Amino acid sequence: MRCRPIILVLAIMLLAPALFARVDEKEKDALRAALLTVEGTVMSIDTFSGDEGDDLVLATIAIEDPEPREMSLLLAPASVLLQAGFEIETGESIRARVFVTEQEQTPVHKVFNLSRGQEARLRTLMRMPLWDSEGRWQGGWGRHGRSDSH
Repeated sequence: MRCRPIILVLAIMLLAPALFARVDEKEKDALRAALLTVEGTVMSIDTFSGDEGDDLVLATIAIEDPEPREMSLLLAPASVLLQAGFEIETGESIRARVFVTEQEQTPVHKVFNLSRGQEARLRTLMRMPLWDSEGRWQGGWGRHGRSDSH
């Protein structure tokens, strides 16, 4: 009779990680569904004071599809973009994976500069910035790597 409680505890210990992993995957799927891909031409570049007191690059793009509109993309501190080898100027074409939000400035998960062939991942799927408090980039270059010009 003493074995049953021990077996029950061991079974719970063995099954718990699998159950929590499924919850995490469902949460990740929901977060991926909250991403939207937008593409447009950079109209202006400005800065925005972030929650942590850092100045983030804010790029406003003109989107043509399905109807003309503008969207303000919240990128990262300029120092982080420089470290990532990512450059952006007005008139360039970009594509971005952005988080669906009610905010005026839309946080960017991943950004592609189609004019230069550059890509940078700026936030995790959990919306956490991929830079530290000192402005050092901790992200990745994405599938295509840095452009050869950097």
